[in-house]
Amino acid sequence: MSTGNEAIEVMRDRIQGIRDLPTLPTVAVEIIGLVQRESSSVMDVAQVMYRDPVLTAKVLKLANSAFYGLRRQVETLNQAMVVLGFSEILNLVQSVAVIQAFNDEQFEPSFDLAAFWDHSVGTGEISRALAGEIGLRFDGTDFTAGLIHDIGKIILELYFHQDFERVLKASRTGKTPLYQSERKLWSVDHTEIGSWLAEKWMLPVRLVDVIRHHHNPLNSSTDPALVAVIHLANTFAKTAEIGFSGDRVIFDLKRDPAWAVLKEHAPAIEEFDLERFTFQLEERVDQGRDFLRIVNS
Repeated sequence: MSTGNEAIEVMRDRIQGIRDLPTLPTVAVEIIGLVQRESSSVMDVAQVMYRDPVLTAKVLKLANSAFYGLRRQVETLNQAMVVLGFSEILNLVQSVAVIQAFNDEQFEPSFDLAAFWDHSVGTGEISRALAGEIGLRFDGTDFTAGLIHDIGKIILELYFHQDFERVLKASRTGKTPLYQSERKLWSVDHTEIGSWLAEKWMLPVRLVDVIRHHHNPLNSSTDPALVAVIHLANTFAKTAEIGFSGDRVIFDLKRDPAWAVLKEHAPAIEEFDLERFTFQLEERVDQGRDFLRIVNS
């Protein structure tokens, strides 16, 4: 009989051995590497991005959209990087690249990819709004982290479809969180699987940490405040039934472990107006949907 650790290693080996595991575009990978080097310049990044005209056009279109609400239009990548900064451009590139790594043709008809991304982009936009409400600044990482937090579910759907269907059904029937049902079957859940993929894609450590710990923010050692924001945003999105996440929850905000984390890092959360924030959720999520429409156009 195998132990839990052995089962985890078996699952990891199975995933690492998948030959057609989705990859990010070469240009996106190069940009991620460049931006993380202190010696890189605006020109270095622009020169790489210009090799991918489609990616460049989408980044410029997003920079000029209501998503950012800039007062003046930016016409070149150099301008966009100066106005938005390296971090925001990196987050745009990562977000666009991850979304475009998957398409409808890869999935069984039973999996609603549009609803999955609706939940994901909703979580991203709620994360951005929540961080702003309580005075935390993440330079766009909050949106990107929210957008890709559930990426492990896509891997389960693509390569373990029948088992994933069983897990979804078990979660609905037993009214248990999806990640708990996943662990019963595989000894791992979508958070670990998603973090393995993020590591393979060489995404920044903060994003890997969010993907791995977004259900358990107290376990984060890299950026607990960011993980806590994504955790709460994910819960808000589920409670409001934004898109499809695989399960539904009812929660008590001030008893959620993420609340304690954020009290430590953002004292302004004590003044958080939950009723007003919830009332404005749909309007905020629509901004995220505009982001998705531009990426998929």
